[in-house]
Amino acid sequence: SSDKGGQTIQRSFVIRIIDQNDFPTDILLSDTTINEIAPIGTRVATITTTDEDLTDTFTYSLIAGSGDAGNSSFAIVGDELQSNTTFDYESQPNYTVRIRTTDSQGGSFEKTFNIALTNGNEKPSIDPQFFSISENSTPNTIIGTVTASDMDANETFTFSILGSQLDFRIDDASGALSSSRTFDYKND
Repeated sequence: SSDKGGQTIQRSFVIRIIDQNDFPTDILLSDTTINEIAPIGTRVATITTTDEDLTDTFTYSLIAGSGDAGNSSFAIVGDELQSNTTFDYESQPNYTVRIRTTDSQGGSFEKTFNIALTNGNEKPSIDPQFFSISENSTPNTIIGTVTASDMDANETFTFSILGSQLDFRIDDASGALSSSRTFDYKND
């Protein structure tokens, strides 16, 4: 500092910079797919936050807003996005969720994610059928064909009879059911 008489003085000062909270700037998911046959509570992804404050901690929540249509099908447990329903790829292959990250000082950031289902291998089912055979028919008489169905497209099936059944045979490729012996209505 100088006065008008030309006298000066110098002094050093320490200026402290007070750290202000920097808001989160991004949310990242470790994965954005889940298999349609995964049970409820399956981890879809680990959630992380980008924030300049390296020592900050974060809480996560699913929130209402643009892109929240699939929120009810998921849950957040700690830093994990988890399934909250059973999925069906054939009826809905994609979901959108809106996630908010909130840092320990109250700063927040929101982002919408697309979660894609992968088509799982669903169990086939044997269609309801009724078979009959006339008594005294010779062995190897074709009784009918067992049919099966599967939600997965372009499946092929292999058929077999379980247990120690000796009265019938089934063609493993076609499902053709045939007798292994002659039947007598009164004695069988």
